[in-house]
Amino acid sequence: MTITQRNRGLTAGIALLFALATASGAAAAANVPTPGTNLHPCWQASASFQPPDCSYVGAVKTALLSQNKTMAELMAIPSHKRFICRHNPKLRDCRVAGGVLAGHVEEFTSELVLEFHGAGTLEGFSRTVVIPNVMVEVHSGPPEEGAEVQDVETEMVRVQGDLPPGDPDFAELSVVGGTHNGYPSPGRMVITPDGDGYRFDSHFDVSYTIRFVGAEGSALEGREGTVEGTTRMTAYAHPEDGGDAAP
Repeated sequence: MTITQRNRGLTAGIALLFALATASGAAAAANVPTPGTNLHPCWQASASFQPPDCSYVGAVKTALLSQNKTMAELMAIPSHKRFICRHNPKLRDCRVAGGVLAGHVEEFTSELVLEFHGAGTLEGFSRTVVIPNVMVEVHSGPPEEGAEVQDVETEMVRVQGDLPPGDPDFAELSVVGGTHNGYPSPGRMVITPDGDGYRFDSHFDVSYTIRFVGAEGSALEGREGTVEGTTRMTAYAHPEDGGDAAP
């Protein structure tokens, strides 16, 4: 992948290094929960489907290296939340029969929240950007008949969205992922009886492309590019954010 930097009409090539951040290093920088620390499993009274109030969180780090060896780092911490059923926003269970895994299909809109933190020549840059109305499609396998603990294969078939115009730092910011878009994104969901309800342990290994263009007059002015990668998005519950944690 390449990224270009424009300066007073001159174009300088910038190599793009893209890697997953370590869970403790990247997430701690933005106070984002990580598995094994303050991440709480999702929980609800019914085993019907993935709780819509829970969120998925991952950690991604991008590093930009210019030809003159000036290092600029831009860390993006993603979380995915506020799932709303597309065919009926009032429904909590959005499943319909079918899909590539011969079980169910869920189609919904959501919010993709990206926490950006800069380092190097972008030291001090810090923004939380919300991409609304992200289109998502998830397929899941059939439930196991008679099994007390349900261990279900899942697939992020589609996830895509664009930041609306007018952002002060990004003239363009778009995310495209999921198997249907050419980015295999397998997952798993385990539903376990827990007290008076059920605990949901769920994750997706989401592959994606992020396209961005820096806005004029911002710290990102003159930078644009396309990055690809894969990150594990793990479900968690944040009671202060509307999710339910196990009692």
